Parts: sequence; structure tokens; C-alpha cells
Amino acid sequence: MTLPILTTPHFEATIPSNGSTVSFRPFLVREEKILYIALESRNEVEVIKAVKKILSACIEDDINVDELTSFDFEYLFLQLRGKSVGETIELTIAHDSEKSDCKHKTPVSINIDEIKVNMPEKMDNVIALTDSIGLTLKYPDINTITKLSSKKMTDVERIYEVVPSCIESIYSGDEVITDFTRDELNTWIMSMNQKQFADVITFFNKIPSVNHTVEWHCDKCNTPDSVEIKGLQSFFT
Repeated sequence: MTLPILTTPHFEATIPSNGSTVSFRPFLVREEKILYIALESRNEVEVIKAVKKILSACIEDDINVDELTSFDFEYLFLQLRGKSVGETIELTIAHDSEKSDCKHKTPVSINIDEIKVNMPEKMDNVIALTDSIGLTLKYPDINTITKLSSKKMTDVERIYEVVPSCIESIYSGDEVITDFTRDELNTWIMSMNQKQFADVITFFNKIPSVNHTVEWHCDKCNTPDSVEIKGLQSFFT
């Protein structure tokens, strides 16, 4: 006996970093299973890998998920989750243990449509190091984030790993250089003075992010509070 074919609707979402539109279908039970298994592991890398698989399966346009910026990646998945499961996310939130003795957890609802990417008003990816020498940066993609998350390193080590991964080109006068090795980049970065490197780091400190501030009242002590939800796993806690 031939079983009936189940049809799925199609939706569109805008990629925050460039304003382009992608089409997608809701994720199915087989993809939802991948997500739940990853969430149960409480491992950031496993969650990212699971979401990459789901986005690759559900986005119908020809895009490389690995090349999405971290904030595009998170935003698109939340849009996908909203059309697949529902626009409301149910969380349980407690007070900051350092600020309150109350340990009660209060259920809170978040509307996915209210979650936005915080884009800076002005973001210049061309960094001038001298009057004639500078570089062009790109936002770290999710592939870079996955590699960094899988390594045990300090915040300082993470900075020195991510900077060379995000250099698109180096200019010297009218010459634009794009052909260089990772070792050459590392050596070149180490030749910067403190101010030049600080100017580069400023770009990364202003990278857009997906976050949402939740204001709530504790069910037990009735104290008003607020918390910033940031990162994929935080939206499923």
C-alpha cells in the first residue's frame, strides 16, 4: 500500500548581514530528533553541528551554511524554529544567584518575532593601520566559531585564532593582497603595534548579536527582574 505524501509549507526569511532573502521549509520529525539529541548532550559544538544539518536540509536556496555569520546562523534557525514548532518559546528563569537569595524558577514566554539582531548603526570593516597600509575584515562565520568552540583555549588565545580567520585582504597603497598563507598572516599580525591591534579588535567587539531582554516577575517573591537571553542554547533552557 502506498502511503499518502505529506506536503509542507514554504516560508521566507531575510539574512540580517546582507538583506538577501532565503526560502525554507519547516523542519520535520527527523530533523527535530537531531536537535533534541544535541540539546540533551548540553555540548555547544554538538548543538551547532545539529543546527547546521537542519538549516542545510531546510533552506531551499543554494547557500553554504558554513559561511553564514554567527548572528545570521542563529537568527535563521530561530525563524525556522518559529515556523516549525511555534512562535512562542517557553523558558524557566531564576534570579541571578549573586543578587538574590530566591532560587525559584519562573516560567516565561518569549515571542520569536520579537527577537532581533542588534546591528550597529555604523560598522566599518576596513581598518587603517598606517597612512597607506590596512586590512579588510569579515565577520567570523559559523564554521570558524565551531572550530574555536571545539578547542580548549583562553579568551586571549581565541582572539589570536579568530583574527587571521577574518582577514579578507590587506592593502598597501593601491595594491590589494589576497594571496597569503595562515602562517604569513600570523607573522604579520604579530608585527602590529598595540594601537594597531586594538583597532582591529574593536571590529570584533562590535559584531552584531542575536539577543533578547526578558522582563519578568518572580512567582514566589514577586520581585521584578530582567535577563538578557543570548546564544542558541539559552533560548532552549
